[in-house]
Amino acid sequence: MSDISRFLDHHDQTSLASALKKVHPSFDASAFLADITPGLMNIPLKERMRKTTHCVHQHLSLPLDLAFMALINAGPHISGDFTGMVLSDYVEVYGLEHPDLSLPALKELTQYGSAEFAIRPFIKRYPNETMAFLLDLSLDDNHHCRRLASEGTRPRLPWSFHLKDFIKDPSPCWPLLSNLMQDDSLYVRKSVANHLNDISKDNPDLVFDFLKPFDQQNPHTKWITKHALRSLIKDAHPRVFGFLGFSQKPRLKNVSLTLNSDTITMGSYLAYEISLTSDATKSQKLAIDVIVHFMKKNGKQNPKVFKFRELTIKPNETITLDGKRAFVPLTTRKYYAGDHAIELMINGQKSHKQAFNLIF
Repeated sequence: MSDISRFLDHHDQTSLASALKKVHPSFDASAFLADITPGLMNIPLKERMRKTTHCVHQHLSLPLDLAFMALINAGPHISGDFTGMVLSDYVEVYGLEHPDLSLPALKELTQYGSAEFAIRPFIKRYPNETMAFLLDLSLDDNHHCRRLASEGTRPRLPWSFHLKDFIKDPSPCWPLLSNLMQDDSLYVRKSVANHLNDISKDNPDLVFDFLKPFDQQNPHTKWITKHALRSLIKDAHPRVFGFLGFSQKPRLKNVSLTLNSDTITMGSYLAYEISLTSDATKSQKLAIDVIVHFMKKNGKQNPKVFKFRELTIKPNETITLDGKRAFVPLTTRKYYAGDHAIELMINGQKSHKQAFNLIF
C-alpha cells in the first residue's frame, strides 16, 4: 500500500465533492472544501475520515434515505478506496439506528470503498439480522459483497475493534466462510484466509476441524488453507505440518547450517548454506524455514520465522540450499547491535542454532 498519510488529501476531497455535486446539484462543493480542508492533514487517517463524514452530512443536509441514495449514486464517480470508505462511514455514523436502510446501503457502497469497518457496529448491535444479511452476501455475484461477508466479520480485523464474541466462539462465521472456500476471486480468498488466520490465534483446533472436510485438491481451497495456517506454521503447531501433507517426523541425516561469517555489518547480508540428506526409504515433503533471533533494545532476543523453501526430497538424496538475510534499514524493524542467531526449522522441528554478531 502507498503512503496512507496522504489519503483523503485535498485531491481526494475534491473528487468526493465533485461526485456529490454531480448527483445532488444543490450540494455546495466550494463550501464543503472550505470547511474540510483546514488542519485536515494534521490528524490521523481514521479521524480524517470521520471529520469528512461529518462535513458531508452538514453540507448534504438530506433525510437519511435520500442521503443514502445520493451516496450510492456518487459511488461510481469516486476515486480511491479510502475516499469511497467515507460513504460507508456515513452509514455507520448516521444509520446505526436504522438497519433496514443501512444494511442494503452498505451492500451497494462496499463496491466503491470497503464497508468492512462500517458493518461491525451493526454486527454488535444487531447480530442475528446482520449475520443473516452477510450470509446472503457470501453468495452474491459481486466479489466486493462476498469479501465484505468475510472481512467484516474477522474477529481481529486490523484498525478496528475486535469482535470478542467471535474470538470466544467463531461458529456464527462458519456458514458464510464455507460458502467462500472455493471462491474464484483472489480478493475474496485473501480475506477468507486472513479471517481463518485470525481464528487460529485463539482457536487453532477449530480451524483444523473446519478445514478438514473441504477438498484440498481444489486449487482455490488449497490456497486458502495454506495461507490460513501461516501463523500456526510459524508457531510449529503440532497438527499443522501433517495437515498440509508434510512429513510429520522427517527422517534426515547430515543436516547442517553454515554461516558465511559470525560477524555481520549493518547494511550487508548474512549468507548461509543448508545441507541435508534423506534417511528414509520413501520421498518426504519438507517445509524448510529459518528463524532469525533479533537482538532487542532490552538485550533479549526476539525470534522471527521466515519462510524459506518447500520441497520433496527423495530417498537417500542430498540437497544443498543457499540463502541470505539482509540487514538493511527498514521502517518496520529497528535493529540493535549485539548477539543474534539464526536457527533451522524443518517441518516445525528446530535445530542447528548458530550465533552471529551484528555491528554498526
